[in-house]
Amino acid sequence: MKPSIKLLMMLVIAMTAAPHLRAAFSCSGILTDAQRSGFEHMFPNPYFPSLVLLSGPVAQGNMAKELMPDDLKRLSNAKPTVVRSVRLSAQHAILLKGWLNDNASATIPGWLSTSLGVLVPEAWVGLSADVFIQVLNGSGDAGRLTVANLAGTVSQGGIVGVTEQVTKDKSGTIKFVWTYVYQASLNQKIIEAPLSVCLSDVKALR
Repeated sequence: MKPSIKLLMMLVIAMTAAPHLRAAFSCSGILTDAQRSGFEHMFPNPYFPSLVLLSGPVAQGNMAKELMPDDLKRLSNAKPTVVRSVRLSAQHAILLKGWLNDNASATIPGWLSTSLGVLVPEAWVGLSADVFIQVLNGSGDAGRLTVANLAGTVSQGGIVGVTEQVTKDKSGTIKFVWTYVYQASLNQKIIEAPLSVCLSDVKALR
């Protein structure tokens, strides 16, 4: 009986802690938690936001991005920085197509691009953290795209990427913002489609 009771207690603790940890940073978009984790492995050098759990009465368990002064300065530009961009392998194309088909009835905004390779739309420049995470609720200059149509464009050699930025929210608190992007070729146009936008607190290192 003891092993069963111990296992049950571990499950209860995990179930209790999980919502708290998920709430420690916020994401918007069509990717689930599991799909975002899978997206991070699509790059030869896997991308991870590398968040740490802050502790103490003030931090209240928030997740934060640890940044050295040089990185903090580099990412504090008005324009987000493209930190990953890669062409999909056949296996990753199948995964991404499946994720998009899981959300086929949804729509997301799209922005026209001038060339292959992840580029930051001008509409993303100078946004506060609060506004950036709401970007998926609006429309890009390519309008709102049906995710089912995007799924139909996914194939080996397609391009995905990640952008990073440090910017303040409306209260003046510094936030780390990262975005997972898919570049689609739709109706003979190159389109940037953000699949997920996330933000967390920032912990400055010395």
